[in-house]
Amino acid sequence: MKIRSRHLTRNHILAPGIQQVMDIVPGRRLLPLFASLLLWFSGFAQQHYFQNFSVEEGLPQMQVNGICQDALGRMWFTTLSGISCFDGRSFQNFSQKDGLASNITTKILADRSGHIWAGTTRGLSVFDGKQFKTYTGSGAKNQVNALVEDHNGKIWAALNGKLHYMNAGKLEAYPDERFKKFPVQSLFCDAKGRLWAGGPKE
Repeated sequence: MKIRSRHLTRNHILAPGIQQVMDIVPGRRLLPLFASLLLWFSGFAQQHYFQNFSVEEGLPQMQVNGICQDALGRMWFTTLSGISCFDGRSFQNFSQKDGLASNITTKILADRSGHIWAGTTRGLSVFDGKQFKTYTGSGAKNQVNALVEDHNGKIWAALNGKLHYMNAGKLEAYPDERFKKFPVQSLFCDAKGRLWAGGPKE
């Protein structure tokens, strides 16, 4: 798998804090991403109405770190007291008592097979609708910084900045020396199937 590394210059800065982007498979210019951000922000000129949800409505804790939606339309949230599922009427909460690796959860992903992946400070937990199973990375620390599913259905995660992927039921470190000096903080799979990994400058 070919990897290309890019350093963003002043003319390529998309948002504060983005210093370097690495894309797996041949790269393209970042202009389309910049344009999509402009279109998204332009929507704020319209009037919007918001409904607030808090502990009183059923959330386990007030700090929400991640959000996703599964194939059934349910919303999932990560908090500092576990994860929560909202079906449009009520919240169902899950914690270490239910099998989560840690109550402090960071990222969340609903994959195409219906599994819910929850990144925690102690590893990556997956929920199959009945129970949780936890995977840990190659290092001593296992905080999940980023999480994504590629076009082939493979799950990728960054644990304490180290890139990992699910392979044959195991969470394995990505075997590329360049990633040892590149702490991954964000992951994204684009419409062409390319996996983008973002992090600070080396």
